[in-house]
Amino acid sequence: MKRKLSNVSSPYGAPMGRRDVPATDLSLPHKMHMERLEFQDGDYDKGGAYWGYTPGTSIYWAYGEYDQIQFEEFVRASSRTEAKALVREKYPRAKFYR
Repeated sequence: MKRKLSNVSSPYGAPMGRRDVPATDLSLPHKMHMERLEFQDGDYDKGGAYWGYTPGTSIYWAYGEYDQIQFEEFVRASSRTEAKALVREKYPRAKFYR
């Protein structure tokens, strides 16, 4: 279930980052995809959200679906391993696709 980032750019500027969309029950075993966001125009993701620059880090997007309800989490981390640990702080039973 590979997803694309939604386009959030507008003629009035870009939003700062993106909002997390939490799952309804965070204690369930959620299966999640995780991607490192690619930037364009410096500090903007491909959907137009502005993230700023912090040396040595990237923005990771973890997302999944449970009972036809989609959820997603964005974290700033220096590696995929660190990003998984940050997501597991909110989703303790999260499992990640390779």
